Amino acid sequence: HLRDNLSNHRVILYLRSGQAVDFEFPSNWSVKNICLPRFWTQVGLSWELWKNPVDALFIPAHTVPWHHPKKTLVVVHGLEYEFYPDGYSFWERWYMRLSIRNSCKWASRIIAVSQNTKKDLVDRYKISQNKIEVVYEGCAYNSQFLRPRRIRLGRTTPYFFYVGRIEKRKNIFGIVRAFEILKKKY
Repeated sequence: HLRDNLSNHRVILYLRSGQAVDFEFPSNWSVKNICLPRFWTQVGLSWELWKNPVDALFIPAHTVPWHHPKKTLVVVHGLEYEFYPDGYSFWERWYMRLSIRNSCKWASRIIAVSQNTKKDLVDRYKISQNKIEVVYEGCAYNSQFLRPRRIRLGRTTPYFFYVGRIEKRKNIFGIVRAFEILKKKY
C-alpha cells in the first residue's frame, strides 16, 4: 500500500546525471543517477524500471514513464496549458496534454494540488474523481513564519508575498486588485 511507513521499505531516489543530494536521508534510502540528458523520464527512467523493477513509484511532476509499476502515484499541478494556450508553444501544449493524459490513465492514484485541478481533470480528461485525492501545496502553519516582518522602511508593515513567474495565467492582476481592495477596506 502506498501509504505504508517508508521506514519499512527500501526507497530509491532517481536523479538526472549531475544532480546530487545535499541533505541526509534514512539508511534505507539510496540514490540512482540516470545518465540520459534527453527523454530522461520516458527512456531513461523507463529503462531503469524495466531492468530493476520496483513495487511502487511516486512521480512528483506529472510525467509517468511508459514502463512503470502497477502502483504508481502521480502529482498533477494544473492544466494551465488548456486554459491559457498563449503561454505555451504548440509543442509544449501537445506534450503536456499527451503526458498528463497518459500519466492519469497509467497511474493507480493521482494527487491534484487543488480542488480546481481535480475538477479540471474530471471535466476535461474524464478521469474518475475516485482516483484523485487533493493534497494542497504549501507549508504547515508556523506562527513565526506568519508574523509581520521588518522591511527596509524600518517599521513593521503588512504585505502580500507572491512567489512565481509573472505571467497572465498566474492572475497577477487579481493579486493587485485584491491588494487595492484591502487597502481601501483596511
